[in-house]
Amino acid sequence: MIRRFATYASLGILAAIIVAPNLLKPAVAAGSTGGDVNSIDQKVDELNTIRDDSSLSASDKAAKEFRTQEDILNGVTGLSDNEIASAKDKLGKLPDFDQDSPEQKLRDNYLTELGTYSAYFDAEKQKIKEATSLDDLKTIASDLKAYRAGGYNDELQNMVTFTLLYYADEITATARTRLDKITSDIAKLQDAGFLKKGFAQNSLSKADGLIKDAVKLHDQAEIMILRPVQEQTTGDKANPTMDTGTDKKATPPPTARDLIEKSISDIKSAYNIFLQVGKDARKALGLK
Repeated sequence: MIRRFATYASLGILAAIIVAPNLLKPAVAAGSTGGDVNSIDQKVDELNTIRDDSSLSASDKAAKEFRTQEDILNGVTGLSDNEIASAKDKLGKLPDFDQDSPEQKLRDNYLTELGTYSAYFDAEKQKIKEATSLDDLKTIASDLKAYRAGGYNDELQNMVTFTLLYYADEITATARTRLDKITSDIAKLQDAGFLKKGFAQNSLSKADGLIKDAVKLHDQAEIMILRPVQEQTTGDKANPTMDTGTDKKATPPPTARDLIEKSISDIKSAYNIFLQVGKDARKALGLK
């Protein structure tokens, strides 16, 4: 899924770096109106083919190279437009927050940033239209790469994590309701003598533990996202690690995105248990 590019000496490889999936993780927009990673990758391959084509005259090669590089950069700006639109859509679908709440302030800040990003890429699209040389396109490619790597990618990642926080909250609550219903139904079947006492007890206990862990992870992520950065710094310094003289690299702490993804993973595991308990119950009851 993730394709990495090792070098970027030429514009084609530079453009590939700009649109490599590891730099584009934050958002995937439905209903693409601009570029997409696959089509841009194809254009990069086409560019490399043009450069290796010894049958082309110097003028033909330069002309084709210019058009292809232009297509690549238009694809990058189009893909960026899609990312921004997707982020706006996700932020707009979040629940209503109190006007002065940290959640509302953060959403407002993100929407303002998205407006700034959109204006930047509109300006770059105009520069691409006005480009008259390969050097012009190289400069634009370098600027786009620096802009995306210089804060844009990380901030879009933060926006997606913020929206995942509320998605995870919803599915965790749903999983808890589902577990309570299954537990209640099994208890009724046990009381009626259709299932043995203790049926699926271990499995349901495991699911309960997974859901509780998911809630804890979610709460930790919420604190990391909403708590002021200076409070996080103070907390980190509260328990300094003693220097033992060994050259051991400390494991970096999990990010809010790591915590949310683990929380969602735990909920998925709980649902797998629900499915298995359902199959086991049907088998015990003699149902197909």
